[in-house]
Amino acid sequence: MPLATLTLATALFAATTADAREIETIRAALPALAAPVEIDLDAVEIPTIRAKTLEDAVCAQGWIHARERFLQIDLARREPAGEVGQIVPQGVALDRESVRLGLRAIAEQAVARLPEKHRALLEAYAAGVNARLAVAKPYEYQLLQAPCAPWPPADSMLVQLSM
Repeated sequence: MPLATLTLATALFAATTADAREIETIRAALPALAAPVEIDLDAVEIPTIRAKTLEDAVCAQGWIHARERFLQIDLARREPAGEVGQIVPQGVALDRESVRLGLRAIAEQAVARLPEKHRALLEAYAAGVNARLAVAKPYEYQLLQAPCAPWPPADSMLVQLSM
């Protein structure tokens, strides 16, 4: 039995554990979903996402990733792009090696060449990540006093290229 059920909808995202202010913030952050999306969190807060469209499910996944794992996904995109030094000065040495590969440009070119239905999924994921970032800067970035860059669709491709 889930501890909390979150419902995303066109201008509706309600959580049984959220206060009214948080619900209003989330409603404003994700107004463009095609249909309701449910996110059930189990006893250890592992999400299960149910949506009528794949794009809405991917948007919700982006929201959850940004809420729970933004530092991880941010480092996964920054390392192959040679951008770790932008948030952690010790990363500059690593960046010198990574930036030579030019993976950011390759990722951007690859996304531009994708069929529209595939590009739409990357855009939906990015919309979910960025909507969550607009609500609150992740705690780690507050501690580091580091910038929290938006997630463009090409960053998902960049992570894949690094693998």
